[in-house]
Parts: sequence; C-alpha cells; structure tokens
Amino acid sequence: MERDFALGFLSQFRAANGRNRRNDDWNAIGQAFGSSSLVQRGRNHKQRHVLGHLPKGQHEQARSTLRAPASRPPTRESGKLEQYALWLERAWPAAAASLREGMAELFTVDPLGLPKALCWCLTTTIIIDSSHSMVRRRQTNG
Repeated sequence: MERDFALGFLSQFRAANGRNRRNDDWNAIGQAFGSSSLVQRGRNHKQRHVLGHLPKGQHEQARSTLRAPASRPPTRESGKLEQYALWLERAWPAAAASLREGMAELFTVDPLGLPKALCWCLTTTIIIDSSHSMVRRRQTNG
C-alpha cells in the first residue's frame, strides 16, 4: 500500500508534568532531525495527568471525555477536548491546564493514514517505557 507522506522521525512524549524536560527533549530532537520531526503524546499518560488534578468523583466523566476514538476526525476531537477544558477551568484550573498542554500532539498520527492497530499503539503507549517496564517485571520475577 502506497502512502502520500514521508514520516521522517516520530517521537513520543509523556503528557504534561515536565514542560522543561519536554522542551529540552524537543529541542534535541529538532536539532538532530530538523523541523520535519513529528511529536505524538501518549493519550494514556495525558489521561492520568489530568485525573491527578481532579477529585475521584470526576474521574469517570474525565475518562469517557478523554477517550479519543480513531474513527472521529482529530479536529472534532480537539474541539471537544477544548470545550471540556473550558468546563474544567471553572473548578479545576490545573486539570484544564494539564489537558491543554500539548493537546494538538495527541492527534499527530491520526491523519497519517497508518493502520489502525499501529495508530492505537503509537497513541496509547510509550514504546520505550513499555519495553523498560517489561524488563523491570522480568527482573523482579526472576
């Protein structure tokens, strides 16, 4: 299957909590790979960070709102998330700020025409973290 895009370099970042480190990482990637670099944030990490700023009673609503099905266009999803951030801002401004930080980078791979399974993998996990946690588990278990 032929694609109409060139994927030079895709990097993944944990969402929120670490703006300075993220900026340092982004600057290093930009220097090494240029402006054609793409950044995809992990949606699961973003969800955890937003939930960390909310009371437990708001967690279920936040989870359902933060799930971004691949079947919907990214522009529609980002608009919904911005509406949710506006609502959050009234009572939980830190949660709204966490959601807004890097929001566009939650949808980087969606319009690239990649297979759904690959998009899911790239948007929901940080591949390097996954391999590190597997090594830790194997080392702990024996």
